[in-house]
This record gives sequence, structure tokens and C-alpha cells, in this order.
Amino acid sequence: MTAQTDPRESLWVRILLVLLAAGALVPIWVAPVPPLQDLPNHLLKVDIFQRWMRGEKWVREIYSLNLRLLANYTLYAAILVLSPLFSLLTAARLFLSMIVVGLPLSAYAFLRRVNPENTLFALAVPAINFNLFLMQGNLNFCLALALYLAALAIFEAESGPAWLHGWGFAATSTALYFTHGFVFLVLAGTVAFLVAVNFRSERLRRACGLLPGLLCLATTFAATLRSGSEATGAFRPYFTVARLHSMRAALIWLLNPHGWGYDTYFALAWLGVVGACGLAALVGAVGRLRDRKDLREVLQENPWLIFAILLIVAYFCAPVQLRDWYHVRARLSPLAVLVLLGALRAPRKQALRASLVVVLVLAALAIEVRNTQEFLKRGRQVQEYLSGTDTVEEGAAMVPVENPEEGPKYRDVLHAWAYYAIARGGWSPYLHAQPSYNPVIYKVTPWGPGEGSPLGAEDTLRRMFACYDYVLLWNPKETDATALRPFFVLVRATPHLGIWRNRTGVRRSTPASNPACALEADTTGDSSHRPMPISACMPPSPFVESVEPIPHP
Repeated sequence: MTAQTDPRESLWVRILLVLLAAGALVPIWVAPVPPLQDLPNHLLKVDIFQRWMRGEKWVREIYSLNLRLLANYTLYAAILVLSPLFSLLTAARLFLSMIVVGLPLSAYAFLRRVNPENTLFALAVPAINFNLFLMQGNLNFCLALALYLAALAIFEAESGPAWLHGWGFAATSTALYFTHGFVFLVLAGTVAFLVAVNFRSERLRRACGLLPGLLCLATTFAATLRSGSEATGAFRPYFTVARLHSMRAALIWLLNPHGWGYDTYFALAWLGVVGACGLAALVGAVGRLRDRKDLREVLQENPWLIFAILLIVAYFCAPVQLRDWYHVRARLSPLAVLVLLGALRAPRKQALRASLVVVLVLAALAIEVRNTQEFLKRGRQVQEYLSGTDTVEEGAAMVPVENPEEGPKYRDVLHAWAYYAIARGGWSPYLHAQPSYNPVIYKVTPWGPGEGSPLGAEDTLRRMFACYDYVLLWNPKETDATALRPFFVLVRATPHLGIWRNRTGVRRSTPASNPACALEADTTGDSSHRPMPISACMPPSPFVESVEPIPHP
């Protein structure tokens, strides 16, 4: 496209985008601890890798490195590079800063390439920066969104040396593979669609930049399939019927991770603007078809609109999750919105364009203020969870137990136990260690009573007693103390946290040294303790749709 935005409007868009990106940094740096659900689990894997490289014997007894060409390395590589200069938590804040700044800037670069008259729609992106994926700690996925747009911007570049864009696209797409395999596959589909709609030999040559990532993906799939039925089962899909509620779910994932609040009204205004402009683009495309315009010509004029529609259709057809890969369907919602930005057309009247800018900026500001409040509030909760770190002895086996509260669709202390493992060098059964996409795995799969679940029956308590040195109990009920007292003694209590130590003392058992700690062990004679994959002892994903656990043989 040769049309350009008015220079004054373009300048204001850039200024506002930078200011909103700066505003997105505030909650990350003012919170005592960023309250992202999976963040501690990610940091623990980095800590385990560092301890492994230092040759710490107990780490090598419990964990193995899984250094294949996995599509999930970027976060861990970045934290490892930063860790000699910063603490793990500060390195994580820097990585989060890269995410929330990178997404709006890459959206602007993308629109400059494919929709230069309407770069103002880059101002829609700061509102979806702190989506539910980010709050759940899916950091590789969130960074992958920015890399996806950056790769498309490079692929669509026409000015400048073609060889430079070719190598740039290859480097960015390969980096995307090592960040998130699912988004890389969507990029491959996007590029294939663009080449098919508007075929030119130079575009085909540039598309060859996908080959390194595709080869890595093929080797990973092949290695997984060769690893046996347990690993292969990680790709088993789980479907639910998509209904209108699924659209509401998509909006919650994008704009409303904290639940209903004052920012929700601004989010609805944001939705109205994006929806109205998207509908206008669709009506325009249909109108050109009705004017007997050639279908291929309409496709070439509206590739981003068509591909956004394809992603929306895929959203309704996709499985909710694969067994070890949660939120497959939901991940299509931000990708569809970001692609749709390339198709949106703003009104030509300056007053209307200014009104759109005001709505998008106010929505972003309201959401950023709410994020800051929630980060402060929930960061203090994580801080309370960590207040007992000095109570736990080094190298202990810990099992976290939680009585969940009503609240948002992420749980800020679900993996906060990992900070204890980082500080004290112990272990817990809930490290994310699925071999299909994690660089650190257990040597012997540990037994756990169920991640994020309340205390179980007496046989579960007896097995906890036989294996674990400490129980980290969040939101204790009155009956919990009665159930735990025969096996554990309370050594630390806060309003929401109780730390209970095993009555026999700290034994530092591991899944390899103590059969009660291993998932395959049957200490009760009950057939319910039969061998099963690690994901079978995990609860269903805390997804906004009602997701039933996947049945296992």
C-alpha cells in the first residue's frame, strides 16, 4: 500500500503508544512480587538448571535435563542470560517488560506495513496487554504474539534489500518457534495463505525462512512419537461443543482477567469500536463481491480480514485443550484480534478518527490502572505466602495444599511454593515437567494429592505423611487442623497460610528413595494408586468454560 496516515496523526499515535507502553510497566515494577500464576514454576526450572550445572547432587537425583529442540526455550534462555546480573525475580520483571512493550510496538510496525492509513488501531493493543494468558503466567505465548506480528511485518516488507528481509524473516520465525510452537504453526498457516492468495516467487523464497522452525518442529514430534504411548498421549485432543458462551470466554481471556470492575465498561467500549470497524470492513468486502468483482481480487484486497475470519472459525472448531497443552482454543482469540487489525478501516473524518483514539486510549488507561491495583493487592498475597520461607529447612520435600476462593480465573499463589524450593533447595510434585515441551523433567514422576486442591481423605493424608516433610496450606479451614494434627505439627501461621512440619521430622525423601513419593507406588493396596501419567493427577485447567478432566485409561 502506498497510502499514508496524516503525519500529525501518526506522530500522536506514536507518542500515545509509547506513553501507554510505559504505563504498562508500572504494575510490573511496583508490585512486591508479580502475581502471575505460573511465573514461580518457570523461575524454579531456571534455578534447577543452574543447580544442575553447578553439579548439586540432590538435584541430579530428582531431575533430568530434556534438552531437545523444544518450542518453549525463550523464557528460560532469557532468564539464564540475565541471571548473572540480576536476581531471578528482577530478570523476570525485565522479561515481562519486554512483553508489554514489545506487543504494542510490533503491532504498530505490522500496521505500518499492511494498513498504513490506519496505524491508529495500534492503540487497541495496550488494552489486551495484560490478558488472562499473561496473568496465568503463559509468558512464552505472550512474547510469541509480538514475534508473530514482527515476523509478518518483515514478510510483508517491500522496500529495502530483499535478502535482508529474507534473513530477518528466517531469524524471527525461528525465534518464534523456540518461543511458542503453536503460534509458530499459526505463522506458517498465515504465510501459506498469503502466498496462495498473492503468489510471487520472491514471497515463496521468503517463506522458506520457515524451514528451520518446521524442521525443529518435525524432530520434536518424531522424538515424542518414538518415546512411547505416554508421551504420544500428550497430543490427545479434548473437545467441547462451542456455544455463544465461548465468545464471552474469548473476551474474558482478552480484556477481563480480573473479573467485573470499572474497567469492564471501558473494555466494552473498546469492543464496540473494534467490532464496528471490523463489521464495516466485512460489509465493504461483501459489497465488492456483489459488484461482481473477481473473488481472487477481493481476497488480495482483504487478506487480513479473510484470515481473521478463518481464525475465528478455527476458534469454534478447535479442541479446548490437548492433554498436556491447556487452552488451545482460547489461544486463537488474541491471534484473531491482532490479525484483524490489519483489515480495519477508520472513518476519514478527523473528528471521528479522534473519537476512536480517545476510546482506545481511555480503555487502555482504565485497564492499566486496574492492573496496577490488582498487582499490588495480589502481590501482597504472594508476599504473605512467602513469609514462612525461613521456617522450612533446606532440601525438604514440600506439598502445597489450597482451599480455592471465588475470584478471577488465575490463582496468584497456585505455584508460589516454587519460591520456597528456590530459596531452600527443596522439591514439590507440581513442577511443570511434561517432556513434550519442558526442558527440565522428573527422573521419577512424583506422587501428589492434586495441584491446587483441598486436603483429601485419610489415605491421602497418610501418604502425604509418608513422603513429605512440610505441608504449605493456603486458606485453611477449621477442619484442616483436625485432619493434619495426627501427622503434622503447625510451625508457622499467618491469616491465610499454615506451614505444617511432619511429626517424624525432616527426612528429605525423593521419588527415587521413598516409594511413597513415586507416582507408581501403591502404599495402600488400593487400585486407585495404579500407574498413570503425571497429567492424570493434575486438576482440569482453570478455564473460563466448564472443562471436564480428560479421561485416562
